[in-house]
Amino acid sequence: MRCPGPEPISSLLAWVLVNGIRLALLYLMSVTEPKTSNDAVLATLLHELEGACVAGADSSGLFGRSLKELTRLEALVARQGRALEGVQRQLAKFLRTRQAEDIDVDQLLLGFPELLAPAPKAVPPVEEPERDDGTSSEGETRKPRRRRPASEDWSRHPRERREHLPPPEERLCCGREMERVGEEVRETRERIPATCKVTEDVTPKFRCACCGREAQAGMPPQALDGCCYGPMLVGTVVTNKFADHIPLNRQAKIFAREGQPIAKSMLYDLTMRAALDLEPIVTEMRLFVLVQVVIQCDETGIVVLDRDAPGGSRKGYIRVYRAPLGAAVFEFSLTKEGKWAKEFLVSYRGYLQADAASTFDALYLSGRIIEVGCNAHAMRKFRDLDGDGIPEVKEALLFYKRIYRIEREATERGLSPEDRLALRQERTRPLVDEFYPWLEEIAPSFLPSNPVRKAINYATNHRVALTRFLENGNLQPDNNRAELALRQIAVGRKNWEFAASEEGARHAATLYSIVVSCMELGVDPAEYVSDVLPRLGTTPAARIRELTPIGWKAARDGARASPCAAARPPNEPT
Repeated sequence: MRCPGPEPISSLLAWVLVNGIRLALLYLMSVTEPKTSNDAVLATLLHELEGACVAGADSSGLFGRSLKELTRLEALVARQGRALEGVQRQLAKFLRTRQAEDIDVDQLLLGFPELLAPAPKAVPPVEEPERDDGTSSEGETRKPRRRRPASEDWSRHPRERREHLPPPEERLCCGREMERVGEEVRETRERIPATCKVTEDVTPKFRCACCGREAQAGMPPQALDGCCYGPMLVGTVVTNKFADHIPLNRQAKIFAREGQPIAKSMLYDLTMRAALDLEPIVTEMRLFVLVQVVIQCDETGIVVLDRDAPGGSRKGYIRVYRAPLGAAVFEFSLTKEGKWAKEFLVSYRGYLQADAASTFDALYLSGRIIEVGCNAHAMRKFRDLDGDGIPEVKEALLFYKRIYRIEREATERGLSPEDRLALRQERTRPLVDEFYPWLEEIAPSFLPSNPVRKAINYATNHRVALTRFLENGNLQPDNNRAELALRQIAVGRKNWEFAASEEGARHAATLYSIVVSCMELGVDPAEYVSDVLPRLGTTPAARIRELTPIGWKAARDGARASPCAAARPPNEPT
């Protein structure tokens, strides 16, 4: 394109404007990928602009068309940029959590309609063989494949030894039998399919031939009164559903396949009656939770069938109240109102660790319950933005990494609450005192609608609750243990999908309390339920605490006293 000579100023300005629009159109052609019909429009405008500039013709109409097209394509690029940012955030979250079911691919593609068109058939890449030195043909170092260590412990299982001897005629040599000089051993781990049996309890009756007095032993207690199924079978059904997430209809198919047909309705009856019998134990667990220094709480939603509700179902809520010593009590409610937590914690005095939901705000007004925040929630808001390459986000995540490194060190060293508190005051407190003023300083740099600003506001607005763990060594910086307890429900509802009724949801909360508490203590729920159910009818109410998972484990391990009666630690909040 020729350069203008000594022409009027208006011609010079026109030349500058034409070339400016030309460069803008070239940029838009480079960013609107994949190639679409926009390229044809841009190429035509470029050709006309260059011709008009060379000929010196009046290009005012062409300028108008170019500016209009430029505005349209700028809007297209901005729209696709916003969609791309959302895709990048979701993909970054997927790479961190590996939860592919949370990503809707079709929804992602709505921001890029050109990607929905059939793509040309690609030639599959040729895989390069890996060299012995762990590098590829291009010299890139590859990570060596490490074999996963076998961490299973089979020592407590019975061991069967089978010897395979050669025939007697092969063991004869030189007119005498060979001497045994060694052996070769191969170990194989095998599983014996589950088997069932029928047990007959017989109580013979005796009578005196002289006076007619009779003697007869009483029947041993049953797992469920009037039920022909034993305690281990009931415990297995409960564990399969609430620990392994196997719905009752699938369990019925499994039992039938193993030659032990049990109707689905019978399995439902077994779980319902087990929940009713175990309610006194959950009540005792609730009393134990309410005397702890700190309670961790969280909630999640489930679908409950209801014929009277629109659509035939409604949403219910299950919340968990967890004590640090391994007791998790689940409670069901039809609404998310704060009155349910208020009723549960009506006599509680201490720390309550939860997220910043408004459900718990009324509990903190009296002062007898002290709010403890969850730093995992605050960190997660920054972590979701980590893929955007924002320096402030990386700096915030570095802060959380440092405080969690200190917590991990305290755990590895087995520090007492007093020593953990001293370590926090020495190393964590300076980091906190520097972090929150920095957040307040950088907050005006982001618009109120910016996700980074929202993450900053969450942290600064709840600073007092989020830093409460610096006041007491018994507190944790996050509520992850309660969230982990709720994970049993989050995973289970993907299999059983809904609760058949409000009553069924309450029974599920009872059985989740038993199963999750057993799992936290390292106790087999099936073994626990099978041992406790027959004893409930003969155990006095004053000794029910011995049948809670904590008391049961202490008795099994030979402890001298149950920790259920333990007093509160001396650093009780006032």
